[in-house]
Amino acid sequence: MAKARVWHFIEAQILEVIGVEYIDEIKVLACSDEENYINKHKFRVPFVSGCRELGEALSRVRERAVLIRIQVLNYMDDDELFAFAKRISTSYDLVAQTKQMGRLPVVLFAAGGIATLADVALMMQLGYDGVFLGSEVFEGSDPFKRTCSSYSSCCDALQ
Repeated sequence: MAKARVWHFIEAQILEVIGVEYIDEIKVLACSDEENYINKHKFRVPFVSGCRELGEALSRVRERAVLIRIQVLNYMDDDELFAFAKRISTSYDLVAQTKQMGRLPVVLFAAGGIATLADVALMMQLGYDGVFLGSEVFEGSDPFKRTCSSYSSCCDALQ
């Protein structure tokens, strides 16, 4: 991943040509352009964009950002959290819980391409609350016994 400044599409073009896997569009100066983000539709490489609130996040997604970076809650004290909760018309408790968890307080599921118990273990260690197993797990003879056996072995190995 490499950084390109907001509006500096030439920087993004150079990064794409040299083969970076992601472009992180950042605001580095107080004078950075708040309105004219890079037209991400002209690039094959995915973009990461920062935002301060949901509307801005949705705008970055519409522009084709594939990762959104939101850090504002991490730096707020209790008074700022309270004011922020009031400004967005939600409860202080929900905002404080979001800050404490470091993510939205919703159940986070992984799905798609989860075919082995190693895949499940990876998703759980990455912080997912649940995993939808692919049907491949249940193919073959006695899938229940095989899954339980693999699960026990996997859990023993990870502890």
